Amino acid sequence: MTTANTSLRISELDFESIKANLKEFMKNQAEFSDYDFDGSGLSVLLDILAYNTHYMGYYLNMVGNEMFLDSAQLRPSIVSHAKHIDYVPGSSTGSKATINLRITPSGSEDNAATTLTLPKYSTFISRPYQGEVYTFSTTEAKTTTKSNNSFLFSNVTITQGEPLSTIYTVSENRKEFAIPSANVDTDTIEVFVQQSIVNSSTEIFTQATDITEVLGNSTIYFLTEKDNDYSIQFGDNVIGKSLSNGNIITINYLDTSGSKSNKVNAWASLSNISGYSGNVIVTSVSAAAGGGDRETVEEIRYRAPRAYTAQNRAVTVNDYEALLLRDYPFIDTISVWSGDENDPPIYGKVFVSIKPKSGYEITEVEKLRIIDEIISTRSVLTVFPEIIDPEYTYLLVNATVNYDPSLTNATEAELESLVRQSIIDYKNAELVKFGSTFRLSKLQAAIDNSHGSILGSAVKIQVQKRIPITLST
Repeated sequence: MTTANTSLRISELDFESIKANLKEFMKNQAEFSDYDFDGSGLSVLLDILAYNTHYMGYYLNMVGNEMFLDSAQLRPSIVSHAKHIDYVPGSSTGSKATINLRITPSGSEDNAATTLTLPKYSTFISRPYQGEVYTFSTTEAKTTTKSNNSFLFSNVTITQGEPLSTIYTVSENRKEFAIPSANVDTDTIEVFVQQSIVNSSTEIFTQATDITEVLGNSTIYFLTEKDNDYSIQFGDNVIGKSLSNGNIITINYLDTSGSKSNKVNAWASLSNISGYSGNVIVTSVSAAAGGGDRETVEEIRYRAPRAYTAQNRAVTVNDYEALLLRDYPFIDTISVWSGDENDPPIYGKVFVSIKPKSGYEITEVEKLRIIDEIISTRSVLTVFPEIIDPEYTYLLVNATVNYDPSLTNATEAELESLVRQSIIDYKNAELVKFGSTFRLSKLQAAIDNSHGSILGSAVKIQVQKRIPITLST
């Protein structure tokens, strides 16, 4: 006597295979030996069982993916995994520019003053750039003395962003304090805690960057991303100072446009500066640069484990790369090498080459700011960083494309546009990073796949170097 096979195969996960396995399982049961499993009634029941099984399998697969940084797809999941290794995703960053500001009192204004202070959060409006105007603000006060009947503020740094402020009162049930702006520049956040409404005594709290330096009474806050916004948390008197009910929290910050304002190079004063609003002249020293957009999920996935490995210090070339990618979001691609790897070798140095997200080079002002604010405080004292401009090699593509007119209604110009876009897409995907490799076969495949009417192509490549020429020498 033979025994029916009652085992159920579970290796297949697609709908049709699941249904076929269920059908085979039921056919082998004595209770259903005379049933027609292709009939409408049982077929519907099998569809329901297969659908439910497929749905649960897909759901559990997605849940499994979200449990790991390498495979997660949802931003909250990726941010949560990054938080476990003490990584805060980078926010939008306002571009910075340097200006000179000259104020000459008019006849109706005070001419007796010999000093003048440019207040913090003085605002400047840009001239229209690509159809938009942008607000820039000072992030610190600056004082100057009168000379030749005018006040000159030299080399004033202004940051793109509109000054905003949020105020909270601490209550027993509130542990997190959200910053209600998706475009906050977290580098500009300032937190002040006032004792109470009747006690105006105020303390300044700063962001914790190294947990090993935090004491129970340290006036620090922790920055986190949650629900696509940033929020701050305070200590518990063991790790950082705790707040009390009735404390008043004031959060000042800049709401920025990110990379859109890069290259702005003309401004006008928007503020009444210490009572002077007449003859105010703003001249540019350096154009706006360094603005960056909020980190994408792929950038978080790549940078978080590397930043954790660096441990907020720059020792190896990988440490330099991780810290710069985290703290300078204007980077599109970066290459770092030690002095002993240089040709010729220069010992005691580390070299950094940066391709920005817009343009080809970063300004000298930005290079100094990166070295002073990001690298020098974390690098080894005996190693001196140097930022050098990348050298570009250009590829000139000459493509001859054959196509069948009977397979398309598109004009020759439209097909040419599609081919040109395919070449650009290949460049953006394969060639705009350090260490990229050009493969003619991939480029030709991209061209041939531009449209279904294309039969084949012949591609000729020329390599070009562009050298700036000074005509007077």
